[in-house]
Amino acid sequence: DVMENVVIRRWIETGLAQGRQEGRQEGRQQGRQDGQKSLLRRLIVSKFGPLPKEFALRIENASDDELDRWSIALLTSSTLDGVFAE
Repeated sequence: DVMENVVIRRWIETGLAQGRQEGRQEGRQQGRQDGQKSLLRRLIVSKFGPLPKEFALRIENASDDELDRWSIALLTSSTLDGVFAE
């Protein structure tokens, strides 16, 4: 019984530690993505003026790849539509 309790306790502690680690990693990734979205919105507003709702929604729902692509396109695009062109 004592040995079984020790094994179960270690198993639970390992699972909890793994869960905390995964949570921290997901939190950091979400934080980076939120920061990238915020920066992209601010740069667009700085370059083109107010951000239309349709583009704000696209940014909010964007994948990491889309955010990267749009951020790079912002450097050379002369129009807001050009930033989001496929």
